[in-house]
Amino acid sequence: MTKARLTWVMAGMIAFACLACSSDKDSSSGADAPQRGSTAGITLDIMAGSESKLIEPIIKKCARENNLAVNMHYSGSVDMMLALKNKEFPCDAVMPASSIWLRLGDTAFHRIKEEASIMRSPVGLGIKTSLARQLGWVGKDVKVQEILDAVKAGKIHFAMTSATQSNSGFSSYMGMLMALSGKPDVLTEADLDKKGLREKVRKLLGGVSRGSGSSGWLKETFVQDYDRLDAMFNYESMIISANQELVRQGREPLTIVYPVDGLAVADSTLGFVNKPERPDNAERLEAFIRLRNCLTSADVQQKILATGFRAGLIGMNPDSAPKDIYNPEWGIDLRRTISPIVWPDANVTYKALTLYQTVFRKPSLTVFAVDCSGSMKDGGLRDLKAALTNLFDARRASTYLIQTGQKDITVLIPFDDRFLWPEPLILEGNDPADLEKLIQAVNTLETRGGTNIYNPVAKGWQVFMTFGDKLYDYLPSIILMTDGQSNKGSFDALMQAWSQLNAPFDLPPVFSILYGNASDTQLKEISRATMGRVFDGRKAGLEKAFRSAKGYN
Repeated sequence: MTKARLTWVMAGMIAFACLACSSDKDSSSGADAPQRGSTAGITLDIMAGSESKLIEPIIKKCARENNLAVNMHYSGSVDMMLALKNKEFPCDAVMPASSIWLRLGDTAFHRIKEEASIMRSPVGLGIKTSLARQLGWVGKDVKVQEILDAVKAGKIHFAMTSATQSNSGFSSYMGMLMALSGKPDVLTEADLDKKGLREKVRKLLGGVSRGSGSSGWLKETFVQDYDRLDAMFNYESMIISANQELVRQGREPLTIVYPVDGLAVADSTLGFVNKPERPDNAERLEAFIRLRNCLTSADVQQKILATGFRAGLIGMNPDSAPKDIYNPEWGIDLRRTISPIVWPDANVTYKALTLYQTVFRKPSLTVFAVDCSGSMKDGGLRDLKAALTNLFDARRASTYLIQTGQKDITVLIPFDDRFLWPEPLILEGNDPADLEKLIQAVNTLETRGGTNIYNPVAKGWQVFMTFGDKLYDYLPSIILMTDGQSNKGSFDALMQAWSQLNAPFDLPPVFSILYGNASDTQLKEISRATMGRVFDGRKAGLEKAFRSAKGYN
């Protein structure tokens, strides 16, 4: 195996994105037919964070009542920010989990109009109640330093979304920075350079046991993988949703801990994307305002409150909040004053995100198992090479905040029905020269043979085994990309291979990427067994699919 130890060179950040408000089932949900009226026939496309799925029925009901139709297109915070920097924004409106992404994205064209916060949710730590009691965190104020101390003592591990791909992870991370830098009024670049801060943040993020690129997916995974996880940083609304499911299953719910010195609040701000050049822009703006006013009306805000999001002028309605949702036994106190952190300026935010991705976060150990079978000839192989080049090139990766970190380990296993190379290529770190060698190796790939998607997964497990106890210092995962149905090997044989390894670690997640005529059934079977996820590269494109998968660790 080839190894190279690497160092970091910061790349410039270029912001662009190419997203489409398509109606595919993975990113959007179909619009309801509009009723007759002054805005009849208008369909508003809204790009929104995944947390908004919980209120999609309310949004669509408001639309119907106002003679409109709505298509919801779910996207990550960073993708929304980058799309706003594009001259051609694909949707009529945008609703990220936090207004900070509007401020960071709408810098060139200043198109956001008539914005309003639709709902709010503090970002807290949902921890199994019995563990919260052991740590003495029930009914008391908990500081970020206390969470750090518990992580250092090995008393807690937690799941968290990526700070560069999801707003809940970003909010949690920025709260950590504020608290551990001494809680300044507003975070500055000088604060990020404070002596000792980097080591504290690294230690705290070392407590991450499961990563994710989506707050909703993290919540679902936590419930499904409940026995292997202690806690998760997520929106209060997502923790409430998880608790409702855990209670239905007869399991112990989570207690929500709100870090008093590093608490962020998501404000889910809905804004119209003004396009004066469009002939019907004025009509669309009128339709948007009708929808916005409906969503912020008192009766609809009460309905939103019932979904687990806070509503009202300051997001706190203690007298009208349903107690079975805002359950005091879960640590929720709506009468408690919330003092959220103040967002820093754009330069500080970008520096903080770059530090997270390249220095602070828990290192990832990612096996890229890529299909080079005969069916990938021509267009498929070209797309694969382009996607991996964009992923491994430091400058291009910085655009999407998915840079390889200082201590990351990247493993490449090209396959068809056999392995194309005698051994996997393994690179440690993020030195641009070594990443360029990896790109050069990618560009030598050629197609041949049939397809066996199971062998490279088993090979990835073998690579993990070589790290022994050091594997716990990483977030291990396999990204499996294929364009065909496996005509060799089987899922049963793969799981037998896993059992024979007698691995001292839990089954790492496999994030699968569909392409061409790949078998949805085969990939879902692997991802389901490993608590992974399937990304559809046929609709999103290979580059976007690889970026999305990488954002999960």
